[in-house]
Amino acid sequence: MRKSILCFTIVLILATLAPRSYAVTPTADFNISFIGQDPSPAVPGKYVDLSFRAKGGKLYSPNEVTFEIIEKFPFSLEPGESAIKTLGNVKIIGKATEENEILFQVRLLVDGRAVEGDNELEYKYTIGGSVFSQKINIPVSGVQTDFDIVVQEVSGNSVSLGIVNIGKNSARSVIVSIPEQKNFEIVNVDSSIIGNLASGDFTVTTFKILPMVNSKENLKVFVAYTDTEGTRHTLEKSVSLKLNAEEATAVKGGNESRLSSPLLSIVLILIIIVLAYLAFFKKKR
Repeated sequence: MRKSILCFTIVLILATLAPRSYAVTPTADFNISFIGQDPSPAVPGKYVDLSFRAKGGKLYSPNEVTFEIIEKFPFSLEPGESAIKTLGNVKIIGKATEENEILFQVRLLVDGRAVEGDNELEYKYTIGGSVFSQKINIPVSGVQTDFDIVVQEVSGNSVSLGIVNIGKNSARSVIVSIPEQKNFEIVNVDSSIIGNLASGDFTVTTFKILPMVNSKENLKVFVAYTDTEGTRHTLEKSVSLKLNAEEATAVKGGNESRLSSPLLSIVLILIIIVLAYLAFFKKKR
């Protein structure tokens, strides 16, 4: 009986001394709170800096408090970084406005496959043998955008393409170009500088295009742009374009004839002048 009481007492003491885990509630005199992120929202495939404030706890030194980031998709620590640190080893930022306050920062990598919207992140801190857990939401949003291209108008071999930014982000330095392809010939200029297109903006650019054959294949178009983070992207688009090769050849031939007309006129004028000159001198004799 005495042995049972002794064992029970030992177990009770050990349970009292063991670290306790709490879901959310911090201590009354000390807590670590999340105060912001940079950039906001975070960008998939890039780093985000999270800022925290440790406040209170006059009885605790920084080395007595440990802080831990729980790595979970889509967030991970920088290579070589430890998930658990004391507050004496964290990256201090800014200037504390109150006594017994520490501002520090943690850098995380956002996975390129991160889903847009709020992504949950958990962190823990241990103080005085007790473990406290907090969950926060980190907003994530992509910086890329997308475009839709349609044939706006066809007049002879002039094809006007309508370009609209259908994404929710702005695009800078937009350039539309038509690459070399077997079914279409681009006359003169194959690229057009559009400039900046905000979300929902629309513009029209015109190219001179000749079909090589009567083909039902689509026209391949490239759209290059710079996202809001300064990264350059190139998207490949496909546009339904029906052009008749025979009609285009006739148009092309007509253009060539018109281009040669001025030269023909000059030749005819010179012939008339020469004939008039010869007739004048013949009559004078």
